Amino acid sequence: MTDDAISRPDFPPSPHHFTLSLGLDSAFYTGHSFDLFSGNNALNSFNGSVGYTLYLAEPWSLVPELGVTVGSVDAGSSFGGALTNGSFKTVRPYAGVRVRYALLSWLEPQVRLGVGVDRMKATLEQSDGTSLEKSDVSWFGAVGAGVSVHTTPGALTSRTGGLSSFMLGATLEGGYSFGPAMDLDVTPVDESSRVRTTNASLGSLSRSAPYVRLTADLRF
Repeated sequence: MTDDAISRPDFPPSPHHFTLSLGLDSAFYTGHSFDLFSGNNALNSFNGSVGYTLYLAEPWSLVPELGVTVGSVDAGSSFGGALTNGSFKTVRPYAGVRVRYALLSWLEPQVRLGVGVDRMKATLEQSDGTSLEKSDVSWFGAVGAGVSVHTTPGALTSRTGGLSSFMLGATLEGGYSFGPAMDLDVTPVDESSRVRTTNASLGSLSRSAPYVRLTADLRF
């Protein structure tokens, strides 16, 4: 058998340049301060992104993308009921780039790098009805690797032929997100509260954590 007979098959560049993705993220924070906001160390988020595929040298391709991740978590009562609820919310617009490798016509391992802005809000509700809050804005970065599966070009058909210009798929990714810690120097929302706790410090909240992402993808 010749080398040509066992060489990797060539896949022509797909005409599908745009990728729309919608999915879910789960990040896992193990720092003690995150116990104020979550009972299981997980922050679940919705993610959406749009990318444009630039074909380099097949089977490699480069995909710049813009996206946003929106997440929130609530812990409920803690500290023996002194805190009736703790919530943490985050909005993360970002820019990134993926590098894909067409291992098969329907299978693409990939790596991703991203950087963006993290808008955060932490809220602690006390048993006397008052609330403590802290808002912050900071940068974050992320690096991940995963695999994408999708229909092959032209596999989707319809009577009019309109579906042939689309490809459906899914991507599973794992990685690590990082950024500077958020200082939890909370202040009361209502300055007329009976208990003055201005600038109470609860330490810092680590923002570096492993994550898992699952998305549904539409290419066209």
